[in-house]
Amino acid sequence: MGKRINFILQNPPKPVARVDDQGNIIMIYPSQTDAASCTGADQSRISKACRGKINNLVNGHRFQAISLKEYRRLKAAGIRCSE
Repeated sequence: MGKRINFILQNPPKPVARVDDQGNIIMIYPSQTDAASCTGADQSRISKACRGKINNLVNGHRFQAISLKEYRRLKAAGIRCSE
C-alpha cells in the first residue's frame, strides 16, 4: 500500500459537532478538516478545542469531538451534516 493510504488507515478522520452555547448539536462534520473548510476556522484550533487544549470557541463556533458511531447515529437521525 502507498504511504498516503497507510496514513489514512492509521489516522482516520475525526468527526466533530458544532454546538450552541447550551451544548445542543447544530451541525455535524465527518472530519475536522471538513469543519474547518465549512466554517472558515483553522483545523488545528478545532483539533485543540476538541481535545480540551484551548477553549472550544473557535472563530465564533463551538466544537466538540464525537465518535464515528455517534456521527453515523446523528446523521441517520437527520442532524444537519456538511456532506
